[in-house]
Order: sequence, then structure tokens, then C-alpha cells
Amino acid sequence: MATQKQDPPRVVNIYPLDDTDIENVIITALEGGSNYWYYLNDLKQVRKMVPREKEPCLAPAIWLAVKMGAEVKVWDCNEPLDDDPIGTLTLSSVKAGIKKAMKDKRRELLEFAMEDYDADSADVLFQYMVLGEIVYG
Repeated sequence: MATQKQDPPRVVNIYPLDDTDIENVIITALEGGSNYWYYLNDLKQVRKMVPREKEPCLAPAIWLAVKMGAEVKVWDCNEPLDDDPIGTLTLSSVKAGIKKAMKDKRRELLEFAMEDYDADSADVLFQYMVLGEIVYG
């Protein structure tokens, strides 16, 4: 079976955050900041696009896959999985979330840009990226 060649992920800069800042938001949120509200049920697409051999850690693999066009569905961890996902992480949702956070003058953007952030900052920005607003916390 032939495998389809994937284009390498591009570098994404969405003012005021650069690619590394966005990756840090996603990793920090997925590995701690947002664990109280999100659940990722199906990551087959992520691992198909970014195999373990390329990136063994899941959170960075998710960002790489999103940059390559993946759509990562997100569920509320407190709701049954038969419900629809509450949001989707895509490159366009990341861009829209950052723009909305800028419009709302969220200090968390500056914290990431200045590399002075924590899990709470990541949670706020991740909610903007997935949900378009702050819903939890």
C-alpha cells in the first residue's frame, strides 16, 4: 500500500504569537492547563500525519498535524462521548482564537510572547482556539 506524501508543516506566525509560542500554548494546555475540561477521543488522523517515529510526544504531534491540515475534535470530558464535540482545533480556529483574544485584549497573549506564561494562560488561549471564547474556569 503506497503512502501519500505529506507536505512538511509550515511555520505559522499569527501576530503577536510566533510558531513556537503557539506550540507552547497547545502543549501547555494539553499537558496540564486544560485537562479539567477537554477530552480528545480520536487521534488516528494526527498519528497518521505525524507518526511516533517523527514525533513521539502527542502534544507537539497535534500541533504539527494541525499545521498540516488536521482537524482535531475536542469533547467536554464531563459529558458523554455520544454527544457532539464542543469544538475543533484547526489552523483556522487557532488563527480565529488568537484574533479574538487580541480583540478582547487578553493579557495571556503578552505572557506567551514574553515567555512568561503558565498553565492558566495556556488554558485561556486554548479555549479561544477551540471554543472561540472562555467557557471553563
